[in-house]
Amino acid sequence: MTSNLSTLGHFLIFDLTKIGAAYQMINSFADEQAVRVFEISPVGNQALLILSCKDLISAQLVYNQCLSLYRSDVLASVIIENVNDSILNAYLSQQKPNLSSNILVIETQYFSHAFDAAKKLVQADIAVVDFRAVRTSPANLILTSTSSSPESLNQFMSKNSFTKMTLIPDLQPVLKAYFEILA
Repeated sequence: MTSNLSTLGHFLIFDLTKIGAAYQMINSFADEQAVRVFEISPVGNQALLILSCKDLISAQLVYNQCLSLYRSDVLASVIIENVNDSILNAYLSQQKPNLSSNILVIETQYFSHAFDAAKKLVQADIAVVDFRAVRTSPANLILTSTSSSPESLNQFMSKNSFTKMTLIPDLQPVLKAYFEILA
């Protein structure tokens, strides 16, 4: 799967009230050519649906139609344009963490918010090293990012308002070793 990550294009991420709504969206919009199913997953008593589109116009059209037709089932959603391979590698646990001296941990209950945070981290030149999904209800998504500059992490925190953010400056060997074990 790693070799084909760059061909995924744009992600439409929906946190839904039920798995049936995810199946309805797939039935209505996925054709495995223009709109592909990247992931469908139960999350406690809710569901996650990630669709991928190579074409941004198609992605925006399908996204808007999904929101219009299934509004009552959508808890949170986002379009991630040009999905970055480093985010997907972290999400799929396909990379060994390379930690700098400072980490920022972001926790949220929606996949769409976690992917949005990951996109914003990458745009700020902050590496995403771990993307955990505890699939309970409500879900707990944990993004761990790293930078050699605590200032860049502080600046990111001041510009964004994700549910929970924890900055850990001056990473000690014991905690660093924990992330190396996870890989």
